[in-house]
Amino acid sequence: MRGEDTVARPETTRIAEPNSLSPESVLSRFGGDQFAILLEGTSAPSDAMRIAKRMQAALAATPFDLDGSQLASTASIGIALSLSPSPRAEDLLQDADIALRRAKALGGARCEVFDETMHSRAEGRLRLESALRTALDQQQVRLFY
Repeated sequence: MRGEDTVARPETTRIAEPNSLSPESVLSRFGGDQFAILLEGTSAPSDAMRIAKRMQAALAATPFDLDGSQLASTASIGIALSLSPSPRAEDLLQDADIALRRAKALGGARCEVFDETMHSRAEGRLRLESALRTALDQQQVRLFY
């Protein structure tokens, strides 16, 4: 990460290690094993992709010890860019999450940049899931084996 980047979640906590990021940076989990990183001053997908690839390389290059076993980390990364001067954080996070799901669906340990076709597919999946739940609730589905 760059010194001016922010890693945060809704309940933000300051980091305790003084040398890990610049003093104004914030680091915490977004949820479970997910982190959100705000790359300010980045408008091109290639810039965000370059930073994401650098983060993946750093994770892969630094295995950690777990009870005597060396384990390497990988990361699936979803990237959402804002073309608006004042984007809604919720929209950016949702778009990044959709891109992240795409990265995981394609095998993980990769980066994907959000585009509108991903949004359309996600909406279609939600409509299908909703229709299936309704069909199950109303006993409109039968299983044949």
